[in-house]
Amino acid sequence: MSREPRTRDPDLPLKAGLLTVVACLSWPMWLVWVAAQPEANAAVWWSGLFPLAITLFVAAIWCDAPYRCRGALGRAWHATVHAAHLDGRHRHA
Repeated sequence: MSREPRTRDPDLPLKAGLLTVVACLSWPMWLVWVAAQPEANAAVWWSGLFPLAITLFVAAIWCDAPYRCRGALGRAWHATVHAAHLDGRHRHA
C-alpha cells in the first residue's frame, strides 16, 4: 500500500502562532462581555463556545490532528467498503 508523501505548509507555525494569540485574547474579551451583561442567562453562557472552539482548534493544529484524522478516516472508510464487499452487501448495477 503506497501512501502519498506528507507535505507540510511552511507557514503553518506562523499561522498557528497567530491563531494562538487570537485564542488567548478571546477569553479575556469574552469575560469582559460577560461582566457587562446585566444578567447571566443561557445565551451568555452559550456564547462561551466561541472562544472554546478557537482554543480547541489551536490545540488540534498544534497536535497535528488534521493529518492524523485524515489517515484514521481513510482507514475506517477503506475497512467499511472492504467489509461491505466481503459480506456481499455491496451490489453494482
